[in-house]
Amino acid sequence: MKKKDIEKLTDSIDNKYIEEAVNFNNPAERTKFRKPWIIAAACLLAAIITIPTALYAFAPNEPESFTEENHTEESDTGESHTEEKDNEEISYPDIITDDINHTNIKLYAERNNGSIFTNEEAYSYSWLEQTDSELYDKLIYNGKTYLSKTYYSWIEEADIGRSLGVHTLSGTDGIDDTVHYAEFEIFEINGVPSEYCVAAAMDDVYYPFHADVPKETLGEMVHALKMYQNMPLVRFGVNIKGNETTYSKINDEKRIWEILLQCTDAKYNKEMSEVMFWQSDHEYVSFSATSRKLGLNGNIRVTTDGYVWTTLFGYARVYDIGIEKANEIIDYALNNSVPTSRVCNQYWICGHIAEINDDYILIDDSDLCKNKEEGITYKLKANDKRIIRGIKYNNFKVGDLAVVVVNAYGYVDEYNGNTVYGIIDFERGHIQDDDIIVLE
Repeated sequence: MKKKDIEKLTDSIDNKYIEEAVNFNNPAERTKFRKPWIIAAACLLAAIITIPTALYAFAPNEPESFTEENHTEESDTGESHTEEKDNEEISYPDIITDDINHTNIKLYAERNNGSIFTNEEAYSYSWLEQTDSELYDKLIYNGKTYLSKTYYSWIEEADIGRSLGVHTLSGTDGIDDTVHYAEFEIFEINGVPSEYCVAAAMDDVYYPFHADVPKETLGEMVHALKMYQNMPLVRFGVNIKGNETTYSKINDEKRIWEILLQCTDAKYNKEMSEVMFWQSDHEYVSFSATSRKLGLNGNIRVTTDGYVWTTLFGYARVYDIGIEKANEIIDYALNNSVPTSRVCNQYWICGHIAEINDDYILIDDSDLCKNKEEGITYKLKANDKRIIRGIKYNNFKVGDLAVVVVNAYGYVDEYNGNTVYGIIDFERGHIQDDDIIVLE
């Protein structure tokens, strides 16, 4: 976001909400901090993120000219095939085909007049207030260190392979730096080499843990995690003068990986990685590169001057694939695609608290809907630690406006009183005009 956009947004927020946020007397203290991925994103985004049509994804690697949507799920892989090129037969491994995340959560902007404004600030809660997936992020397995990449999304059970036994995980208390240990069962992930990625059973689901992946060449990075089978490159946006688009989808779902697999010898360019991280004058096509199975979320950009650029592993890495191959990818994307919708990385459920009891909290959004008859009453489980601490720190009571943040794989169980699953956070909202402001 540009500075003038930030000033415009902050200037539009009623001073009484800012004063209320500054002077709000929490019943308990929680420590503010910047999460690692937020620190990286801060180089590209400002402290306040706007979601123009409300419940759209937060994409820390998005191009400035458009908001990169995030592909969220994978389907069955395609079949192997060969292709004749320059009299040389090239054999391709199975390449994943595309599927999108199908959530039944209604988008706020579709049912309301306004948008949601939130920020990047996070909090360090006490140890006992957090879930296991938030606490334990380090595994030593077969002499290698594996780190959790995200506690916002989990792996589908169908992708979980054989058990690798029970192992000890560790986590460090963000408040006093005490190291804690606990045992969890570890599993293989189907179609992913356990040498580089495994799953841990935590909080009744499975979370991915990564070992360090070799990345000196594009081929090493791609083959280590079998990205061509586990990460579709289908949806993209464009940052090329005269060709700016919103969101498009490749017609041939395998073609981009087929071209990239011809560039596996492309070497990591450290100098260009540093240059491109700070410069924004490169033109490129940016593919959504998100894999639920791998726990990776980001973009792979192909530039017109011959580079592949990605921050999938937390920092910029650039590979020199050459202008010819880069433009083959770009030309194919531009000439063989159709407009498509974006896929969210997070959703927001907003409404007034209708009831609080020992078993659940009810959130009613009728008053926020264009048509009140379309209102929905959502149920949040009261034993969810994210809900417990949200009530504690926001001092929630019946009638308050609440904002429930749900991950991309969350959903509403319509057969169980609209119970919400996949909750990330639970915060207080403020209405200003038709918008909802979350000030932390």
